[in-house]
Amino acid sequence: MPRPRGLPKTGGRQRGVANKRTREIADAAVTEGLTPLEYMLAVLRDESVEPDRRDRMAAAAAPYVHPRLSSTQIGATIKRDIAELTRDELLAILNSTRAAAEDGHIEQPTQVHYIRR
Repeated sequence: MPRPRGLPKTGGRQRGVANKRTREIADAAVTEGLTPLEYMLAVLRDESVEPDRRDRMAAAAAPYVHPRLSSTQIGATIKRDIAELTRDELLAILNSTRAAAEDGHIEQPTQVHYIRR
């Protein structure tokens, strides 16, 4: 018969208490004077340990050894005087603007004037 709603949970393992396996790992690390990371790396490097356990230690130690890569978007604006641009650079800007307009991202340019100095 299920427990009635609203009654608190009774019995069982208390929240936050380490299970037997976690306790064994922590005790072994304390007796050897190693930090948890050093212990994980020692198990990982020990070839006599079963491969499944070594794999789990590698997965557990990875966040402490290798930082997670995050995606970043860089938005940079380089301001130059238009007079400093070459003809080829101006044409490249014009072509990229036209391509963006064809994709519907910006309004189509109507006129471009190039004045030679």
